[in-house]
Amino acid sequence: HWENVSELHDWAWDPHPGQNWATDAAFKDGSYYWYVSMAGDTIAVAKAPTPHGPWSDPLGHPLLDAALGKSLSPPAGIRDPGVLQDDDGRNYLVFGSCGGPVQPDDCCYYASELGADMVSVSTPVHLSVHSALGPYGPGKCDDKPFLHKHNSTYYLSWGGFYATGSSPYGPYQYPLQSIRVDSLSV
Repeated sequence: HWENVSELHDWAWDPHPGQNWATDAAFKDGSYYWYVSMAGDTIAVAKAPTPHGPWSDPLGHPLLDAALGKSLSPPAGIRDPGVLQDDDGRNYLVFGSCGGPVQPDDCCYYASELGADMVSVSTPVHLSVHSALGPYGPGKCDDKPFLHKHNSTYYLSWGGFYATGSSPYGPYQYPLQSIRVDSLSV
């Protein structure tokens, strides 16, 4: 059984109404922040006093947009936000995608530190992933990056893959493990 208690309606400035993709949320100083991917090229943020709203648009414009994605090196799709709330009180937004077989080796993920207001970001930093592996092969990642931390190690994950680093900004190392196929039994 479920009950619809609130809805996030389209933003007036939204170039792709109704095309909301992956999201993530965070709580800080009595407010909830919902980061929403819009049609693969824009990230917006909504704010509410409770997890079920009412939601408002604190900026009146995107948090990150397609123009930014084209200016990054390597270029990236501005989508699939994830939030890391670090144990030192800092918050980071990870995002990006360069899915498909034609992409640079080293992935297209970026992280920005969120401002104390949770609706502003620092300049995005490219997250270098050494020896990455993903569904498109060696050196290739996929969409929907996610960051989490355990003890002093940061984990950057995508799909069923992950890499580790000592900082939210990396660099990240894919775990190089070899599996002997002849030793596996079915």
